[in-house]
Parts: sequence; C-alpha cells; structure tokens
Amino acid sequence: MALAQQELEKLYGIDSFIDTMALGFSSRVARATRWETGEDVAFKVLRLEHLKNEGVWGQFDVEVQLLAMFQDTVPIVQMIDCGYLADSSNDKPSAGGIVSCGVDAELFRQRKDLCVTHGWRPYVALELLPRENCLLNLVRGADGNGARPLRLPTEEGLMLAMQFAGFLQELHEQDVLYWDHKPEHAYWDGEQLRVLDFNVSRILGQEKGFAGTKKAAKEPEKRKDLHHFVAGILYTVFTGQDGRYQTGEAAVAAPSAPNAVNERFQRITHLDFGKDNSLLPDLVALMNQVVSTTAAKMTAESLLEELSKCAAKLGWDDVGYLTNEGARTARGEVRQGLAALRDAQTSIQKARDHFLQARSHNSEDGDSERLYREASEFYGHRVLP
Repeated sequence: MALAQQELEKLYGIDSFIDTMALGFSSRVARATRWETGEDVAFKVLRLEHLKNEGVWGQFDVEVQLLAMFQDTVPIVQMIDCGYLADSSNDKPSAGGIVSCGVDAELFRQRKDLCVTHGWRPYVALELLPRENCLLNLVRGADGNGARPLRLPTEEGLMLAMQFAGFLQELHEQDVLYWDHKPEHAYWDGEQLRVLDFNVSRILGQEKGFAGTKKAAKEPEKRKDLHHFVAGILYTVFTGQDGRYQTGEAAVAAPSAPNAVNERFQRITHLDFGKDNSLLPDLVALMNQVVSTTAAKMTAESLLEELSKCAAKLGWDDVGYLTNEGARTARGEVRQGLAALRDAQTSIQKARDHFLQARSHNSEDGDSERLYREASEFYGHRVLP
C-alpha cells in the first residue's frame, strides 16, 4: 500500500531547535511555521538514534492519544498536527515526504506500521508556548544559571499548585498518570498553568497488571504521580530550586521511560526548604507529607483540598473554606504589591535597555555605560521571576 504523502516543505518551514536548554531523551523540538495557517508551532520529532526503538515509538503513541483525549483540558498544550515524515538525514528534518494525520489519534495509530516499514519517523506539531513562561527559565534568576534562583510568590505558587492538582485529578479519574514532572514541562504566565510533554505519561488501563477495575493496584501509582508532582514541580515553584538535584548532581538528559522517572524521584522522601521561613508552615508540612511514606491515602482530590485550606489561611475566600477579614485584607494588599513590584521590575528592565541603546549610538557617552551597568545590577537583584 502506498503512503498518501505530501512534501514537507509545502506544509512546514522547519527552523532552529528550541530545546537546547532542556534537551529531551527521545525527541528534538524545533520552531516551525505551518504554512496553511501561518502560525509558528513547536515541531517535535523522534531522534534518529531511536528509529528502531519500539519503546520510544510507543511513547509517541501515548502522547498523541492523550493530547487527543484531553484536548479540551485547559492546562494541556494543544496538538495542532501529528504524523510521520521521511527525512532521516538529520535530527532536524528539512525535506522529503510527510504523512499528516491532523489531530486524529486513531489515524496516527493506523498509519504507524506502514510508516515503520518505510523507515519513516513520527512527529507532533504543538502549540508554541512563550519560552519566558517556562518554569525552568522563570526561576533561574538574573544570571540565567540558577546561582541566585527566584521562586514564585506564594500567591502565584498556590494558584499554580491548585490548577495542577485539579489537572491531575481529571487525569487520575481516567486512570492516566502525567508522571514526568519537570520544571521545563510547566509554563506559567502569572495566572494560567500550561503543561506539555506527555510522552512518558502512563495509561494504566493499557498497562499489564492495571487492566479492568483493579483499583487497589492503581491507587499506589496515582500516589506516586502526586509524589513526583510535589518533588518535581512544587518544590521548584516554592524554592526556585530543582527537586531532582537536591544532592548536588548535575542535570542531564535522563532516559525517558516510566521506570527511569520513578527511580529519579523515589529516593526523595524529604524536601529541604533551607532557611526560608516565609512559606506557610502548613504548606511546607503538606509537601513533605506527600513525598514521605505517610501519604498512604492522599489523592489528587484530597491534595487539592489541603492546598485550598492553605489558601484560605492566606486570605482566599473562593476556595470552599472560611478565611478571616484580616487575612482577606492582607491578601488584597499583597496582590496590589505584587502588581506594583512587577511594574517596577519592568520599568527597570526598560530603563536598562534604553541605556544600552544609548551606549550603542554614542560611545563617547560614558554615563550611559555606567547607568546601564548599575541598572543591570539593580535588575539582577529583583525578587520576582
């Protein structure tokens, strides 16, 4: 049977890789333009070294299935297209045939065997999220290397935490585990969470030993997903540090397989918040409860409830738990303060850029150099991501 193919160049213009700061194990991601709509997308394609790796191919199957299944779930990055392409000359494709399946996961599955026979490889075109909103980039600080990490203010951190817990609750109700919790997979714009990368996610109903209604076997796996979430995402949200590397080892591209993810996190049974005593003690205790062995009955729903109780203590009056007027008033002042502080940081950044432009136009003006340097130092000591 012949493949109903088109030419890659007529569908996509493939640009440079955009995954260099968070290199994945199974795939590479490039910026691309989808000519039909003119929109820029994140073009994710199988690494050539895994062309014969059935396990990695299976990860693409899972990702496409879940992106289609949960396409109306707000946090999930939107799938724009999926399919297979012929170019195997380089990790970044540039020419040759392409079989586009749109957002039809079943068609993607049906075309797989034929494309494997032809030596083609899978791709997924995804909504392109702003790089500056990536949690990994947000917390790295002014120096960009994490030497002075920044954490989200508790007000925003709780918003992100509750949105993520609600997202996990929806997945867990369908016996799906997100599983691969990393700061580079979470995006935050100050109000709305977005989540990407589902190629290591697990569908328990499709895994050996988890079929049917074996709830007793599934619940421990769901609790592990919560453990990974707190250790891999929330710890970063509230400290600016990466929970995967608390013992000082370097961050490297780890094998993208469910067992490897579990090995990465299972040794974490306590989270060190250092000398920062600004976090609500109940929030610290909750996170350490989830990563310890004492969370035997914790579910995504109960985690969301406990996070809501923490929020109520900080003045939230829309989370189903009572707060008090003092806390409510304080929260209003905090929100206004955060808005003013962000405006101030933006103004300093703009001022720095103006001094930089002045320096480039007139090298004789030494004061612009001094002002640029001092504004940069000022901005480097900002307190919000």
